[in-house]
Amino acid sequence: GAGKIGEYTMCSFRIMGVGTYKPGSKSNPHLGKQKKLSQNNETRLEVECDESVLNDVLDNMLETHPYEEVAYEIYDFRKRENRSDGSIITFKKKIEYSDLVKRFNKNISEPIHKNKYLKRLAIVNDSESDIHIERCTRKEADAVLFVNNKVNLIIL
Repeated sequence: GAGKIGEYTMCSFRIMGVGTYKPGSKSNPHLGKQKKLSQNNETRLEVECDESVLNDVLDNMLETHPYEEVAYEIYDFRKRENRSDGSIITFKKKIEYSDLVKRFNKNISEPIHKNKYLKRLAIVNDSESDIHIERCTRKEADAVLFVNNKVNLIIL
């Protein structure tokens, strides 16, 4: 069940390191001695698995691992969606903000930002969010047009 990524199987990532531990008086250590600080070369193994097989993967690991207490972590692993969040348009020449607003809504008579010019416009297929604004700023967009249930234009 674990180690499958797309069309690849047996996928893992391994990190070598040194583990330290001090077995208690009631422990039965695989390596080391009770009440003595121990250190051993260990390998951290990372694999991806579907949530539907997670309990089976954990059961197998706990049954086969030689250590009495196995250290493990479970991460919520999310993949990027295949769809794009949007695009950036670079105009051949700068256009005035008021002209852009008029193209979207001819009923706006007085532009909010007079004499503001745009060269790069980001169009985002989502609701307005700080994350999208930050991404568009990093990509040097001059403004962001959010298109979801409503249209919202933000000057950066």
